Amino acid sequence: MGEDSRRRTLVRTIISNIEENKNSWVKALFYSDDDVSRIVERLVRAWSNNNMRGEPLEYATIEELEILAKKSEEYRDSPQEAFLRKMLRESTGVEEESS
Repeated sequence: MGEDSRRRTLVRTIISNIEENKNSWVKALFYSDDDVSRIVERLVRAWSNNNMRGEPLEYATIEELEILAKKSEEYRDSPQEAFLRKMLRESTGVEEESS
C-alpha cells in the first residue's frame, strides 16, 4: 500500500470512528487523551500557519495518523462511564487500579 493510500485509509478510520460517531462521549474521551490532544494542537497550529488551507489532518505525519487511528479504534465504542471515570481520576489525581 502506497503512502497516499495509507494516509487516506488512516484518515477515513479516524473520521469514521470519531467524527461520524453519534456518541459525543466517544469524541470527548478521544480528544481528552493526552497524545491526541498534543497531536491535534500541533495540527491546528500548522493548519493556522498555512492560512487554514485544507483540513488539519492533512498536516499530520504518517506516524501521527497511525497514533490517532489506533486511539480512535480504542475509543470508538467507549461508554459514557469511561469518560466520567477519566474526568474523575484527573480531577482527584487518583490513578485507576489495574485489574
